[in-house]
Amino acid sequence: MNEIFDMKNFLPEKIITSSNTTYPCNYQIYEKFISANFIANVTNQYKGIHGKRKHEQNLPRYLPLNQTFKVIGVLKAEMSTGKNNGKIQFCNSEPEIIRIALNWFKKFEIKENGWTWRLTFNKKLKLNESEEKIKMRELAARDFWIKETKLSLSKLAKTWVRYCGTEEGQMKADSPLWGSVTIEGGNSFLRALIVGFIKKISKNIEKLSAKEASLYLDGFFSGEGCFHKGKREILIPIKDNEERLRTKATMKKLNFDIDNDINCRQIKAIRTGGVKDLFIAYKLGLFKMNPTRRIKLLENLLNIQRFFMDAKPLKKEIKNIKPEIEREHQQLEAFLNQRKRRFELLRQDISRRSEKNRF
Repeated sequence: MNEIFDMKNFLPEKIITSSNTTYPCNYQIYEKFISANFIANVTNQYKGIHGKRKHEQNLPRYLPLNQTFKVIGVLKAEMSTGKNNGKIQFCNSEPEIIRIALNWFKKFEIKENGWTWRLTFNKKLKLNESEEKIKMRELAARDFWIKETKLSLSKLAKTWVRYCGTEEGQMKADSPLWGSVTIEGGNSFLRALIVGFIKKISKNIEKLSAKEASLYLDGFFSGEGCFHKGKREILIPIKDNEERLRTKATMKKLNFDIDNDINCRQIKAIRTGGVKDLFIAYKLGLFKMNPTRRIKLLENLLNIQRFFMDAKPLKKEIKNIKPEIEREHQQLEAFLNQRKRRFELLRQDISRRSEKNRF
């Protein structure tokens, strides 16, 4: 039987609107849902209007516990806290994370066709590609995300491709060719409630049960955690000092050995202590939302000399995860081939028309 989570225990007392104004939030708790409202000041200097307006939003009261704490962890890592036109916005390159998050947001009545979306690619991808190849890759990636997440083509942003990063250096071998997808949806009040909900959970992370904390860390690590090749440590970049201290305290409760903080991507990062912590992360099921990173964790454990546990479960899990990752790469390759065929047919058609016009 699936455990459920009662949202009333973590409702924010105040919300911050997209105009950066703080208002107290009021709630009516019902058996199956929660009615939230706040009263905002309304001012229109051109029309000389001054008054108040009541904003209302219904929330589901009960949510699946496992899914909720995982998604909250991911949103804490990946959700944008800027204005974003008052919309919920987050970004990731892992299709599994996007699928789980989209499924969770259905509880708030935001379906796949309710999200505007766009893609972001690494600048290094363009270095050795012609204009035609760039266009084919972008269109194949668009088709890939529609297939993998059921996002709607009609909600694709007008400017739906952007490139980030620098052209210097080598691109990581495991950087996905399908890029990262940024999704944006919901309304400003729901966004403010979700942001407040996430903050309240993260500020009370030390009070969570061991199960809730490990689920939250699974989502957070899946979004923010990283490994350095050949090193037996996990790095978790966290900019806010207080939040980093709370996360450390929670990890210690779960028996992690925490090493001194180091700089990672110009941000202070929590660093785990070594082999024992890789094993704890494995036993707690961390990184399961991010199959690519989960495999890295499993392979790091397999590569440790004088291994202190049976390798069979690790090999079995790797064997179960790899086909799904390979399927995603094959799916993108299939879409690339489709695009190549279409471009070739288009070239042939243009050539025939050109020949025809010559006579």
